[in-house]
Amino acid sequence: MIKYGKMPTSFLHTVQLNLRRKCDASGIVFTMGETTLFCSIFPYFRLLLVVSLLGTSLLHGQVYYRSEESKELVQKKIYPKQGKLEITLPDIGIVLNEAFIDSTVFHAGVIYHLSETWGLGLEGIYSSNQDKPERYCVENFYNDPLNLLPVACPSTGEDPTKYLYDSAGKPIKGAKLGPAYMPIRELEGVALATVTWSPFYGKQLALFSKTIYFDLFMSFGGGLSFSTFYPESPYLRNGNLSRGLDKAPIPLTGCPPDGANFPGICPTSPNLLQNIGTGGRPPAASEALPTLSLGIGQKFHFKGRFNFHIELRDLAFYSANTQFTNLFMIWGGLGMRI
Repeated sequence: MIKYGKMPTSFLHTVQLNLRRKCDASGIVFTMGETTLFCSIFPYFRLLLVVSLLGTSLLHGQVYYRSEESKELVQKKIYPKQGKLEITLPDIGIVLNEAFIDSTVFHAGVIYHLSETWGLGLEGIYSSNQDKPERYCVENFYNDPLNLLPVACPSTGEDPTKYLYDSAGKPIKGAKLGPAYMPIRELEGVALATVTWSPFYGKQLALFSKTIYFDLFMSFGGGLSFSTFYPESPYLRNGNLSRGLDKAPIPLTGCPPDGANFPGICPTSPNLLQNIGTGGRPPAASEALPTLSLGIGQKFHFKGRFNFHIELRDLAFYSANTQFTNLFMIWGGLGMRI
C-alpha cells in the first residue's frame, strides 16, 4: 500500500469524474476520499517505469553526444562559403541618430570568403539627405522678447514672416527673425575595406514545416567618409548677431531696427532671404575623414546561394570641427554567392 499526500480539491474533483471505479479483477482500487492507492500489480508497473526512464536517459545521452561532440552539428548545410565570392546587392537603410536631417543609405559590397568563418570585403555607402522639420524651425527661428507670437517658429513650408505681422498687417512689436545655425554634417558617401567573421550558424524550424538556415556575423574595418559640414554660427550673413539680448530699449511699435543693439533681422529687410533659412547658412566645407567601421548582422539563406540579411553598422570618424562622431545605421537587402 502506497499513500500520497493530500491533493488539491480541483484535481480530486477531476479525477473523481474520470477515474472513480473499482477494478476488483485487476487488483487496482482507487479510494479518492482517503487518497489511497491499493495496487497488487504495482511491482510490474514499477519495473516498466524503471525501464522507460533508463531508455530515455540513454537516448538523451546519444542526442547530447551528437549535438555537442559530433562534427555533424548542422547536417545538410546548404550554403558553403569557403572560396566563394559573395556580392551584396544594393541594401537600403537609414541613419538612426541624426537630429536635423533624415538620411537614406544605399549599401553595396563584395566579400571573398577565405573560409567558412572569415572573409575580406570592399564596401561602398551612398547617403541621400533631407532636412527634418526641426532644421527648418531653428533656421527660421523667431526673436520674441515680449512673447507676443503664437509660435516659436514656422512649420516646414510656411512663409517665415507669417507670424510677424498682426491682423492689420503691421509688424508685431519687438519681434524679429533670429535663426540658429547648428553644426550639421551631411554624409555623402563612404568607401571601406572590411573583415567579416561568422562564428555562429545553424538552422531552425519555422511554422512546423519550413527549415530556415542562418548565420550571425560581425564586420570591422576602415576607410574614408565624404561629407559636407555646416559649422555652428551665431551670426547672420550681414554680420549681425542672430540671437541674444537686446542692448537698447525696444521701440514702442514695430520691429526693432537691424544693427548691433537688436540681434536678428526684421521681416521688412530687403535682404531677408539671404540671412535666414538655407540662404543664411554659413559656408559649408567638404571633408574626407578617416573612418572606422563596426557592424553586426544576420543572414537567412535560401535557394543554396542566396541570402537575405540585416545589419546594424556604426561608423566613427574624427574631425577638428566636431571631434569624434558616431553614425549608427541599419540596412537590409539581398546577397548572392558565385
